Amino acid sequence: MELVRVGTMILDTLLSDPICSNFVNRVPPSLTVYHSVIKNPMDLTTIEAKLWKGLDVHQTLPSEPSTPALTDATDHLNLSAVEGYKGLQDFENDLRLIFQNAVHFNSPSDPVHKHAQAFKILYTALLNTCREG
Repeated sequence: MELVRVGTMILDTLLSDPICSNFVNRVPPSLTVYHSVIKNPMDLTTIEAKLWKGLDVHQTLPSEPSTPALTDATDHLNLSAVEGYKGLQDFENDLRLIFQNAVHFNSPSDPVHKHAQAFKILYTALLNTCREG
């Protein structure tokens, strides 16, 4: 339950920050160039689904997602295929994967690359705050 509490706090902060808007939803499968380069895509919506899946509460949730991030991305995400997190390290690894994918795919002059740098600073600070608290 601690992971869900910490993860929810981090996701709420990230999802409400405009700098993270590029990382909310999955990159659509139709962007084949992206998917030919990035073999393990990750986004905040998938992280949110994995966070709740770890509790195995998905069976008690309404059939329609209640959070804006999930609502916007349901056409790209098969929630039944998502596995839950085993611990905070797995959660952190997925946040790092969003950053790594963004800086790998986008050139340093691209705004998404720059947003990824700010995203990393933000999620690192949030994780450090959670560890201290």
